Amino acid sequence: MSGKEGTAHRHLEPLAARTRFLALSEPFRHRAGDAEWEGWWRKEILKHLFGRSDTWVPLVRKVREARDIWRGHLNRHQSLPLFDHASPLAIEEEVRWLAFQDPGPPKGFFKSLPYRPKFSNGPLTLCEPKEKGKGARRKVAPPDPTAADKAVLVDVVERHLLPRFAVGATWSAVWGLYRPPVYHRALVAYVTAALGLVLVIAFFSAILMPFMESVSITFTLLAIGVCYLLIGFGTLIHGRAWAMPLFLRIPAAGAVGLIVLVAFHPDWWENVTWGWGLISALVVLGGVSFGYLLIEARNHNTGMISDRGWTPFVLAVRALSVTITGLVHSLFVAVVGMITLTTVFGEKNHQLREVWAGTSDLSVSPSAILAAATFWCLAAGVFSQILWDDQPITAPLSHRRWRDER
Repeated sequence: MSGKEGTAHRHLEPLAARTRFLALSEPFRHRAGDAEWEGWWRKEILKHLFGRSDTWVPLVRKVREARDIWRGHLNRHQSLPLFDHASPLAIEEEVRWLAFQDPGPPKGFFKSLPYRPKFSNGPLTLCEPKEKGKGARRKVAPPDPTAADKAVLVDVVERHLLPRFAVGATWSAVWGLYRPPVYHRALVAYVTAALGLVLVIAFFSAILMPFMESVSITFTLLAIGVCYLLIGFGTLIHGRAWAMPLFLRIPAAGAVGLIVLVAFHPDWWENVTWGWGLISALVVLGGVSFGYLLIEARNHNTGMISDRGWTPFVLAVRALSVTITGLVHSLFVAVVGMITLTTVFGEKNHQLREVWAGTSDLSVSPSAILAAATFWCLAAGVFSQILWDDQPITAPLSHRRWRDER
C-alpha cells in the first residue's frame, strides 16, 4: 500500500491490521490445559514462524507490533469508513479480542448461566511461555501478564468501556486484572467497601424509624467515613484502575450541588415532609438525570443499531446502572453535608441540629430532607458535566494525561 498502486486501497489498511493481529495472537488466546494450547506451545514450530530462531522473540515482537497498530485504528474507529457504522456491541467485541484473555468453554457452575462475563479473564498476555528443562523433560507453562499487557487493558477500559457506560464489563475487567492470589488485597478492599455500603444502607433505613433516628445517623456517618477511607486507600495503593468502576467524578460533582443547598434559605428544609409534592420533585430530578445519562450513553455508543429489540435495552440498563451508582454517591454526599456542614455554615443551624437530634418542634421528616438533598445532588452532579465537556461522567477522577492523542 506504500506505492501509487496501493493508494486506492488504503481504506482497507485497518482491516488488514485487524486480520494480522487476530492471526498472530491466536496462539496466545488459548488457556493452559486446553488441547489447542498444548498443541501450539509444546512444539517449537512457532519459533520458526518468521525464520529459524531458537527463541520466541521474533513472534512476540511481531504480535505486539500488530496489537499496537490495530489498537491505534480501533481508538479512532469513527474516522474509518469501514468501522464508523459498526454497532456499539460489535466495537466492544473487538475491544475484548484486543486486550482480554479468551474465557474458554464454560465450566462447572457457569455452564448453567445464560450469560458469562467476557471481560473477567485478565489481560491478553503476549509473551513467550515459561520453559523448564530440555528434551523429554521440557515443560511449558503459561506466562504471567507483563506491565504492557496490563496497561493495554487499563487503557481500553478507560477509552472504550467507561465512556460506553459498560458498568458490568468494567467491573469484570478490573476484577480480572486484580484476580487472586497475587492481588487478593485489592479484592479484599472491594469486599470491605461493599460491606461498608451495606452498613450505610442499613443505618440509613433505620432513620425512617423515629425512635432510632439519632443513633442511626451517627452510625451512618461513621460507615460513610469508613467507606470513603477504604476507597481512598484502595486508590492510593492499587492505582487508578482500581477506582475506575466507582465513578468518583459523580460525588465530586455532586458536592457542587451541596454547596448550593447550604447557601439556600432554610425555608426549603423547614417545610419538607413526605407527600405528593416531594415525591413529584424526586421523580423529576431523578427522571431528568436518567434521561440525560440515557442520551449520553447512546451518543457514546456510536454506530448503527441493527438489533433494535435488544441493544437499546442494553443501553437503557447501562444508563440506569450509572444513575443508581450516582444515587448512592449522592446519598453519601447529602448525609455528610446536611448533617455536618449545613448545621455549621447554614442559616438557622441550631434548629437543624435539633432536627437531627430528634428534639425539634418542627414538623419535618429527617428522611425527607435527606431524600430531597440526595436527588438534588444527583441532578447537580449529572448536569455539571457540561463544565468538563471533554470527559464523560464515568471517566476517572484525573485532569492530566501524557499521551500524544489527547
